[in-house]
Amino acid sequence: MKNKKRRRILRKTIFVCVIIFSVTSVQSETFITKSSQTHPDNTSRIEMQEEKYSVEALQEDFLQFRKHIEEVHPIPYEFTSKESFDRAFQTRYEKIRKPMSLRDFYNLLAPLKAKIGCGHAHLDYPAEYRRTVQNHKFPLILKVLDDKCYIERDLNANSTLPLYSEILSIDEIGIESIMDTLRSEISADGHNRHFKTSALETCFQYYYANHYGVPEEFRIEYRRNENGDIREAVVPAIPCTGINYSNKEPKDLDMQVFPEKNTALLTIGSFNYYEEKNKIFFAFVDEAFSRIDEENIGNVIIDLRGNGGGDPFCASYLWSYIESEPYPYFSKPYGKYAELSKPIKLADNPFTGKLYFLTDGSNFSTTGHFCSLVKYHDLGTFIGIETGSTYTCNAAVRVFPLKNTGIGLKIATGSYAAAVKGFPKDRGIIPHHVVETKIEDLKIGKDTVLDHALKLIENGN
Repeated sequence: MKNKKRRRILRKTIFVCVIIFSVTSVQSETFITKSSQTHPDNTSRIEMQEEKYSVEALQEDFLQFRKHIEEVHPIPYEFTSKESFDRAFQTRYEKIRKPMSLRDFYNLLAPLKAKIGCGHAHLDYPAEYRRTVQNHKFPLILKVLDDKCYIERDLNANSTLPLYSEILSIDEIGIESIMDTLRSEISADGHNRHFKTSALETCFQYYYANHYGVPEEFRIEYRRNENGDIREAVVPAIPCTGINYSNKEPKDLDMQVFPEKNTALLTIGSFNYYEEKNKIFFAFVDEAFSRIDEENIGNVIIDLRGNGGGDPFCASYLWSYIESEPYPYFSKPYGKYAELSKPIKLADNPFTGKLYFLTDGSNFSTTGHFCSLVKYHDLGTFIGIETGSTYTCNAAVRVFPLKNTGIGLKIATGSYAAAVKGFPKDRGIIPHHVVETKIEDLKIGKDTVLDHALKLIENGN
């Protein structure tokens, strides 16, 4: 069970994720009396050598950026009014008064992109910049609990930092300020805070480097517990070769049976099985529900935590096993998914027992569609925290490189909605039982959410 939890922790929601790479290092540690909350320039030695772009080049790219948002995105003003967007565009445009580095310009654009309220909108540095300038990253995997940041893993081999310590600052910038700044630049459907927190947990290295740069080492203030002494450690960055951004885990699909509880646990860590890979997903679902039927299992827990979406054909296939009667998946016929707007035929051996769904803030895109259908038709009990997406999202992403800087604007060109009514666009699917992990649970490897589901089953709820 603990191994499955570790896999889930490392799995990414939509784009980037981290995997361990060992780098030999020695970390220095000293005691200090209080946490510094100053906000220095934080310009790294690498940044000082970066090329700066002319005002004219930056203005041209800014106008191109704005044009794509206003003309390509299907609903750019869904969550931020046009008037507010216009003011924000004008304010940021007027800041282009002198040449800027690529990072400065990125930081100018990122909050504007986030204002769309679309989790499929992204900005990315040119590939050459990532290979040369951003060739090192922050070495710690973080867990955000109760708006505090804890060290869940250290990717340096010879680390002296105690796991589960609370981080107070990085390079003399308070962690709350860092998290607020990065949240303002992360795109999320309807500005969903749970999704943004999940993105920071799985992709902190990515967002931190984008905004603050890539120094060769980081000065960390931390404390081992809430009342402990504040300590300081200097930790080296790790090469990007030690971080995997492929969003691939060796096992997204798993099944475990608890015979004494008459319960099966299905881990559906991803719907990301497109085209020929559909067969892998379909086979797993067929085999799982065949066993559930043969063993007459009455309770099924579907663990969706860490599932950032994927192919609607996969989600609709799982849907065919749990729907109470044929229901459509999508509200309208959408291109190659047009058939999913018709009632989905029931599987040959659909499950008719009790269903429980474990959710978190990383649930996005297709997973939001799936969860909204389950909630709308009242097919099971949700446990965990609010999902990072809802019944509708924008997708069909295209990339538009900005002419002079080469920054890539990834932007949706269409919207897709599940066949449900009455759900808000600015909230995820809210569980029947809100269960949040505590730092004490993390330290002992306790899966609080799964335990809660098993307790409900034990009590006949």
